[in-house]
Amino acid sequence: MDIEKEMQQKMRPFLPIKRVFDNEFISLVTELIFLIRSYGIDKVGFSNIKKDYKLFISAVHDGWKKAQIKISHNVINKLSEIESLEIKKKEFHRQKNKDAKQECINKINTLKSEILILRRFIDSIVWTILEDEHSTIRRLPLDDNLDNLSIKNLKEAIQTLEEINSNPFTIGISSDLTTFIHTGDLLVRNYFDGTLSIVELKTGKKNLEFCDAANFSLHSECPIFDEQYTKELSPVDLKHYQRTKKQLQHMKDVTTTINTGEGYDHFHKQTVKIQDNNYIPNYFSEKIMDSWRRISLGKLWDIHVIDECLFIGTYKNVEMGFVGFNSWMKVSNFNGTVFNINDSFKLKLTKPLLNLNLPNETIKDILLGEFIVVLCLDTEKFYNEANKIHPGILKRKRVTNSKLNTMDLVTVNEEAIYSENNGQEIYLGTGFLSRIIFDFQRPKNIINWIYKDSDVKRRDNREKNKKKKITQNAKKSKSKIAKLSRRKQN
Repeated sequence: MDIEKEMQQKMRPFLPIKRVFDNEFISLVTELIFLIRSYGIDKVGFSNIKKDYKLFISAVHDGWKKAQIKISHNVINKLSEIESLEIKKKEFHRQKNKDAKQECINKINTLKSEILILRRFIDSIVWTILEDEHSTIRRLPLDDNLDNLSIKNLKEAIQTLEEINSNPFTIGISSDLTTFIHTGDLLVRNYFDGTLSIVELKTGKKNLEFCDAANFSLHSECPIFDEQYTKELSPVDLKHYQRTKKQLQHMKDVTTTINTGEGYDHFHKQTVKIQDNNYIPNYFSEKIMDSWRRISLGKLWDIHVIDECLFIGTYKNVEMGFVGFNSWMKVSNFNGTVFNINDSFKLKLTKPLLNLNLPNETIKDILLGEFIVVLCLDTEKFYNEANKIHPGILKRKRVTNSKLNTMDLVTVNEEAIYSENNGQEIYLGTGFLSRIIFDFQRPKNIINWIYKDSDVKRRDNREKNKKKKITQNAKKSKSKIAKLSRRKQN
């Protein structure tokens, strides 16, 4: 790597998600943050939430619905503008007008950045609907990484959602507006009956016919239906039917997994069990808020070390952040990938910025690059801290199993970190990393969560039980001796 590329790589975490925000977009972002995070509380009043919880839920839904409508129309307009710019770009390319072509490219990139931010705002609503459960969220994407965002699909979704969202206790979200839901066209949740459903929008006679047939095949589980139904289909129609059935099977598996906590995961191609329901995180959000207050009052930087392994720097501007954090890394001898909290806009399965326990103004300042937050987890220090708290809890080795994607594992010196549960090696994936970096969960909390289901805890429990029995036996022996002594005296 040459010096220029190395400097660019080091500078990247300190750069804002977008160089310049125009006033119109800043105004939109401010309004959306309020609609998504504060509208319900503001409308009902904090003191009245418990008195009329149904009114509060309908008000929260109302804010989300208003936000989705605004985002939908903005995204449609931006997609339309991109289409026009793409045509102009090709024309300027044909004319060999480099400056005009580059201007088109810059505008397209700006619009794409704005669309990404708006879609992550929709992601924020979905995360809240699913109670911020990481394991549930990870059931919704597919490994093909397809993105079907289009003006036509969005307009169709808006029409259907108008009817669904007329119920104050139901919230329907367009899947295409999210960055990560690759299952169905709509995600629908009724708060009070607790049901979550995924809806596939089908139009056209053939689409509807194949959808009905695939539904019957899946629910009846008839062993000969597919063979009988498809034998007269053309090769093209056969593929269409099989694709429809695959989509419906995926929808069924996802809703089953989310509603029951157990099922088949199409992203990882394996049966999974959601464990987040029993997981109560501890956060370090208050550290970030303290830094924001200090920097708002004029300080240029503030730093924190969490649980001996997570290093956080907060800064007023890019230059101060770049120089300060890299100097700190050098003198403090910590290593690892440096993330900007705004990287969550590009990493689809991380917790959205709007879902962090921070004030609206802090969220806005982070998004606009007026308050820079960078974080670095030193995985070796994390590994050592875990084994210091619970000796033997984490182990590491080079992975040779081709089934394991080493890019998705937490490593120390190219060795994957794992714990043992019932004799099985459970590798730490980047989901653990994202909980710390983008969810502000304390590393010790993650360590204790790993310990809870580990063989090390079972070993420790056995040792405790042994000591308990020894203590109990010792007490019994003392009691017997005391009784014998009293008898002799009598």
